[in-house]
Amino acid sequence: SVTYNAAGLGINGSPDSTPGQIDGYPLFSSERITLDFGYDVVWDDITFGLWDTNDDVRLNFDGGEVYYGPGQASSSVDLGGAVSSYLQVTAYGQLGQDGCARWGFFRCNDWNGYDGLTVGSIQVSSVPLPAGGLLLIAGLGGLGALRRKKKS
Repeated sequence: SVTYNAAGLGINGSPDSTPGQIDGYPLFSSERITLDFGYDVVWDDITFGLWDTNDDVRLNFDGGEVYYGPGQASSSVDLGGAVSSYLQVTAYGQLGQDGCARWGFFRCNDWNGYDGLTVGSIQVSSVPLPAGGLLLIAGLGGLGALRRKKKS
């Protein structure tokens, strides 16, 4: 189930010691949350809550996949106006990631493969109406005006 706190959206799974976050606990579980509008939108950016330099996240959408971390400096990710009906956020919980490459296997900050983040905010905009749609509306309006003129 989806949870919500001051940091943003998280996931409550089983077993899950941190239900307010999207995380990789237990090891290799890679929790994910899918934001689905049911119709295409333009994904402008996403901001993660509880983000730190050890967290890894994969973003999937129609026709694309973007991977961030570890060591991503900013919690805000520019999605470049990708058009998709859904965005899937997956937190990894894999040993050898989570900053382990930087600090050495036994000094890893997140020994049990833990990535803790939330979806803090998303910014989307509507897909612009194609020019053909505007032409159709103008044509129908013109036909209506001709019919009105013909009646009078």
